[in-house]
Amino acid sequence: MTIILRIHQKYAERIIDKIILKVDLLITNPKIGRKVPEFDKEFLRELIEGNY
Repeated sequence: MTIILRIHQKYAERIIDKIILKVDLLITNPKIGRKVPEFDKEFLRELIEGNY
């Protein structure tokens, strides 16, 4: 059980690190990504990370 928890924690930390990098990228480049089609607002963008 402990090994499984460590493996899942490792992957969770990787995903969190990738999301933080995307947020940092958005801070310096606010117009990257695509407009969210449901809202059609120029300022509202989305970046996809993996399957999430």
